Amino acid sequence: MQEAGMMDTDITFQEAEQQLTKFVTNGIKAPGHYFMHTVKESNSIGSFWLQLMKRRSTEAYLWDIFIGEDRRGKGYVKNSTVEIEAFAKNKGATRIFLNVYSLNTVARNLYSKAGFRESAITMLKSL
Repeated sequence: MQEAGMMDTDITFQEAEQQLTKFVTNGIKAPGHYFMHTVKESNSIGSFWLQLMKRRSTEAYLWDIFIGEDRRGKGYVKNSTVEIEAFAKNKGATRIFLNVYSLNTVARNLYSKAGFRESAITMLKSL
């Protein structure tokens, strides 16, 4: 994210906290927001934040995916996204979307293989 010029690491956590405060006003009980963990043998492998919203149809937005560094590359995101998609579909969602930074080729490839496609591109120019 920092390499893409999109984020200053000094303010990353502050911005994340502000996002949570803005969008999740009632904590983890915020309507339409779901916080999930991937668990293996009673150990948390990672966490996910999904929001369901009604537009023309019900859509799911995957706000955050976190897998511990020591557990990456072992299929947890792939397996979890399948479960998250099934959960969202069961709740009435007809599509799911997320954002990924352009330089995060590992994540972009993973999402492409999972059936996601690019739908918008943000461009940046330093001044």
